[in-house]
Amino acid sequence: MKKYTQITYKYLKSQKKRSILTIIGIILSVALISSIGTLLYSMRESEIQKTIKTEGNYHFVYKKGDKKLYNELKNNSKVESVSILTKSKEKIPIEKKYTIMIDKLNETGFKNLPINLKKGRVPKNENEILVEKWLLEKMDIKPKLNDKIKFNIKGKEKEFKLVGILVNSYESQYTGKSKSYTLINSISESSELNLFVKLKSGVSIKNNISEFKNMDKNDAFSINRHLLNLLGESPDSNVNKTLIVVGGVLILLVLISTIAVIYNAFHISVLERIKQFGVLRSIGAAPKQIKTIVLKEALIMSFIAIPLGLLSGIFALKFVLTIVTSDMLIKANEVVVSPMIILVSSGVGLLAVLVSAMLPARTASKVSPLDAIQNRGSFKKEKIKRRRSLLERFMKVESLMAHKNIKRNRKRFRITAFSITISVILFIVFSNFASMALKVNETGNEEENLSYKIQKRVTEKEKPKFTIDDYNKVKNIAGVDTVFKNYTRINTSTLIPKEKLTNKYKEYSPMGNKTIKNSGKEYSVLGTCIEGYDNERLEETKKYLKKGNVDIENMNMENGVLVVVTNREFVKKQKKMVIYDSADFKIGDEIPIDLNNYSIENNKFPSNVFKVKVNGVLEKVPYGYDEYSYGGIRIIASNKLLQKIAQSIDKKEYKKRFGEEFKGINIKGFDVKLKKDADRDSVSSKIKKLEEADSTNIITNVEENLKEEKKSYISI
Repeated sequence: MKKYTQITYKYLKSQKKRSILTIIGIILSVALISSIGTLLYSMRESEIQKTIKTEGNYHFVYKKGDKKLYNELKNNSKVESVSILTKSKEKIPIEKKYTIMIDKLNETGFKNLPINLKKGRVPKNENEILVEKWLLEKMDIKPKLNDKIKFNIKGKEKEFKLVGILVNSYESQYTGKSKSYTLINSISESSELNLFVKLKSGVSIKNNISEFKNMDKNDAFSINRHLLNLLGESPDSNVNKTLIVVGGVLILLVLISTIAVIYNAFHISVLERIKQFGVLRSIGAAPKQIKTIVLKEALIMSFIAIPLGLLSGIFALKFVLTIVTSDMLIKANEVVVSPMIILVSSGVGLLAVLVSAMLPARTASKVSPLDAIQNRGSFKKEKIKRRRSLLERFMKVESLMAHKNIKRNRKRFRITAFSITISVILFIVFSNFASMALKVNETGNEEENLSYKIQKRVTEKEKPKFTIDDYNKVKNIAGVDTVFKNYTRINTSTLIPKEKLTNKYKEYSPMGNKTIKNSGKEYSVLGTCIEGYDNERLEETKKYLKKGNVDIENMNMENGVLVVVTNREFVKKQKKMVIYDSADFKIGDEIPIDLNNYSIENNKFPSNVFKVKVNGVLEKVPYGYDEYSYGGIRIIASNKLLQKIAQSIDKKEYKKRFGEEFKGINIKGFDVKLKKDADRDSVSSKIKKLEEADSTNIITNVEENLKEEKKSYISI
């Protein structure tokens, strides 16, 4: 044997089981690092792609640019691309009811801006156009893809070829003002341009934002904030610091646990070979040579274990994502393997192994030959005690031996205890992160048990409504369990006696101490929303009762209602969101409703009020994305009572206040709950046909939206 270090190979071969177990420990540690890194990177990439699709692939925008600025940006060495959008100011009339405005984009604009094509392709010249689906349906000629369309622009007729159909925009349908897009042909000196800028890869966005902002002369510069947050390039240092701190804590915990596992394996291995090292020391081996033997073992096992750990981590991640539902995470085919993550995982794994092996190597090199040969290297010599401690008197022989062994070999005990502690901390931290991410977007009411929402697009020109026939069509779809009707809401105010208000309402609400008098009694005016529930939905409210009952027949006879007094507001003094009750109602209390809002406008008690009776108080609003009231109360009535309340509204006052006629209580939508065993693909295709048949129908997939939101929150 030419070198002492050649013993390393012989030991690894002779102690195959221990070597394999140590290698497995390193593999698992590296797999943990690489899988967590790959998962976080993949989720971040998935969220970035979703943001690009919905908000655009640009870093900042000049909303009042010109040709000169465009040329400056285009020739800037830091800029990758500049997307141009010129907004049309001319409203072209369509069928006397609607208008269309033809905006222009350059080729980069069609690539980088969120132009959502339903079918077809983008324009290749100024004679091709994209139009929204709903507007095509409103035209007399009902144009199809590749048909010719003529528009009257500035008194001249211009013909376009329809090369693409856009996804309907809610805003344009509401206003009746549609957007369409064509390719920009040329830019004049006087053209007002929206310039969307994307910097080159490798250029620090946050460090260069001020430079580009100074190029704006019209105070119309803004950033793509959500995208920059995800890229870690936000100009807000607090956002970047938060990401760094949270990421740093997680990486540190994983690194410590990795070092603990590997260190434990090496330390135990060294302690069991103390006698062998003592023999080497006694025949002339230097401490440095002993240390080199241990570190060489670590390097050999690292070169075997790290590549296997990287592969194991990635394949294990894909396997888990394949068999586990992807409601919260990404899908297996969305996993992105980053060379940077591979290099970092390898480096961190190697560092962990070397740090873990360094301390045991020092221990092995410092043991004296005499202590090592007698195998006393890690044991603490105890003084002989003739009397046992009080605790030891109650121990059995097995417990007493275990206790003495821990006292004699304290180092090994500390290592084992430390490893267990780190494992528990790691489990608690990741469990809490997952728990917070899952709960952050929960509505806390029945909304998250719904499958679909079906609503009407109410526009300035048209106010369509659903009928009982529409209800029956949805109800009769195979797989549908329950269909709840959504009725028109009434936004009004209520008059609450001052003694019924809570102290927290008086403290937190700006209206808390403002009162009006009537018959010697003081009342506060609270903003109120009145909702009508059908019988099926009223039955569901029973689980949210704090006090009272839900007796539908009695509610209809006695003008009985359910009230929600729980409010959530941001309080400036405390600089945080506060949840509190606005009023303390008893069962049987009467609530005067000022349907015409006379009390708000005149600061007087109205002569004409509609009185309802409190039948029950609910913990929260059972349905809707918001479970709280805001600075007031929420009243839930049966549909029959809601119709009765609506009849008391002064239509003249309503039109004067809101600028439109009150058209009574109508069915404005449906909330759909599916059966547990329903064929969701089949139900989805049938429900989507309702939207295809009538462009005023809006279908919202509640289940899918909740999944996407959970994925977004976990990514963030």
